[in-house]
Amino acid sequence: MKRFLLFPACVLAAALMGCTENPSENADWSRTRSVPLPPDAPHELLLGVLDEIQSISDGLSEAHTSKIGARLVLQKGAADTLIVYGQRTADGYGAVVSERRSYPRGILLITVRKTYGKENNTIVSELRRYTTYAALAADEPEQSTLTEVTGLSQDTILTKVTRNGRTETYTFRMPVVTVTLKSDPAQSRRVRRYAQNGEILVETQDGTGQHLQLQRHSTASDGSLIVLTEYPDGTWRRSRTLGQSDGTILRETTTSQ
Repeated sequence: MKRFLLFPACVLAAALMGCTENPSENADWSRTRSVPLPPDAPHELLLGVLDEIQSISDGLSEAHTSKIGARLVLQKGAADTLIVYGQRTADGYGAVVSERRSYPRGILLITVRKTYGKENNTIVSELRRYTTYAALAADEPEQSTLTEVTGLSQDTILTKVTRNGRTETYTFRMPVVTVTLKSDPAQSRRVRRYAQNGEILVETQDGTGQHLQLQRHSTASDGSLIVLTEYPDGTWRRSRTLGQSDGTILRETTTSQ
């Protein structure tokens, strides 16, 4: 089955940053107060990119949203707002942009992430963080990081990180593993991320060792982000997502059923 949809925007379900309750979004201090932000470690940047791809692949629901122009807005209480839309980069790639506005430790944090694909299965993530609305309006981020992730052969993930005008290269030759523990082992998750034949693979198991799914991440030269999800019963799902210059997001989904 194949579905081809054009959305005015999409909502990403997974949050990369935690938040606390916001006393009042209209309070003057929350709009003007700025705090220094610690830099992300290389493995945190890698995980952030892959988590964002997961969100883009899974989170195209308009439930509980309002519409502002070509954008959709997800409001979670008074403290957490997520805005998602498409955009064309200066190099001509179609990107998906997410703007998260949250209040960790009671201080405003605006996280803007622009994600798209390039040639050679390279995933690009431009991450900018702002601590005031004035800084967002002036495009003066407190922190700016460009991350490029490429899958090589023999399990190696190559990650290039550019910040403060300096580029550093990291090679992850062993799988990057995270474990989430729950009281019920069936609800626990063990996720392994590694490369194979130029693709980045994300393998998920539960706490009993049961294989749940395998995702293969790849890209296209127009900026498309492609995720092929394979399930233990032999079924699969393939999604292609591409941001547009008018703010819409183009999504193509193909399944085995």
